[in-house]
Formats: sequence, C-alpha cells, structure tokens
Amino acid sequence: MSFPEFDRTAAKENAEQEQSDRMALLKSRLPENKYKALCRVPPRYIGRLTKALTGTKNKKVLIKAMCEQCVGWENAQEVIKHCSSYLCALHPHRPHQ
Repeated sequence: MSFPEFDRTAAKENAEQEQSDRMALLKSRLPENKYKALCRVPPRYIGRLTKALTGTKNKKVLIKAMCEQCVGWENAQEVIKHCSSYLCALHPHRPHQ
C-alpha cells in the first residue's frame, strides 16, 4: 500500500488561507482597536486570545490568555512558570506552575 506524497506547499497555502479567513471574521466581530492589537499577536497565541476576546466563560482560557499577554508572548510558558508578580490577582491561578 502506498500513500500519496504530502504536498507541503499546498498545506502551507491552505493554512495561510484559513488564517486569513479567521482574521476577516474577527475583523467583523471585534472593535477596531481590539482587532488592530490582535494583528500584532504571534499566530501561535491568536486562537486562545480570540476566545478570550469574544466572550468565553472558560476561566482557564481567560487566565492563560491574560498571562501570555502580560509576559509579552515570547517564551511565554517558561516566563509564566517563573512569574514573580506576586501582587497579581491571577498569580495563584497561573498556568504552567
């Protein structure tokens, strides 16, 4: 049994198109200032932040999104793990402890 060869170019184009469609949908749902801020977020974090911005009630998603934004997205998991903002109300609830 042989499998068809995986076309990386087509997969990349498909992923880019899906991302573009998602951003177009968000542009119609979010206020202009939130949409502009979301455009500066690294793609890896857009999904969780989008859920937070569009009204999810899931506390875990909301806290993760806030912590990732607070540390500036880069190397977020490691930075959150060693967070020293003890006065933050979310500090005891932060992910990656």
